[in-house]
Amino acid sequence: MISSKYFEPTVRIQKEKHHKVITNGPYRIIRHPGYLSGILFAISIPLLIGSLFSFIGVGMYIIIIIRTWLEDNTLQKELEGYEEYTRQVRYRLLPGIC
Repeated sequence: MISSKYFEPTVRIQKEKHHKVITNGPYRIIRHPGYLSGILFAISIPLLIGSLFSFIGVGMYIIIIIRTWLEDNTLQKELEGYEEYTRQVRYRLLPGIC
């Protein structure tokens, strides 16, 4: 959130803020670092409390992976320069994987 003033829970182009592609900070390595941090946080809670049962909620984070794909499609269509950015930063969540 420090690197991107456009970080918010909805997928939209923030024209009132002159939305542009962010390429500094963690955005140099992956396109959705905020989602990755949320996934890592969700995985850490069951490990911290020592409960295998609580991993059931972690499975819901698969929706986040789908959301990053949908968000990427929207940004490529609607945000100037994002398509070029996807060629430079190939991975959405994990470098070398996805």
